[in-house]
Amino acid sequence: IILGKEMAVQTISSTSSSILSRVKIISDNYECETRDLFNRLDIKFKLDIITKYIESIELSEHITNAPVNGCIEYIKEIMLTIEHEITTLEKEIEEYNKRWVGNMSSLKFKTQFTNVESHVSILEQRFNMLIKILKK
Repeated sequence: IILGKEMAVQTISSTSSSILSRVKIISDNYECETRDLFNRLDIKFKLDIITKYIESIELSEHITNAPVNGCIEYIKEIMLTIEHEITTLEKEIEEYNKRWVGNMSSLKFKTQFTNVESHVSILEQRFNMLIKILKK
């Protein structure tokens, strides 16, 4: 159980780093609504705090706590989903820029924007649940 928990924490940490790297690349290279989206979501702050908080949890104290384990696993899962959505967004922006010169239309990426917003909201809810469980 400890090994599984440590692997989940490592996955959360590496996924958070990957997401933040992609967010920076997208924001720096494509001046469209993506920067506004990432700022509005405050994604850098949220990922940083969530990752540090989960890394700081004493695994030995909560090792048999199924709800804690479940929350961490579901947080990992939604972070992987966010990473996939941002990777997809990055690829679609790159493809769009290869075909079209000029300003990007945010309507083209509305689905990806909505997906990222939805998944970040789910991440927040899961993190809040983890905090509530740990306070008991």
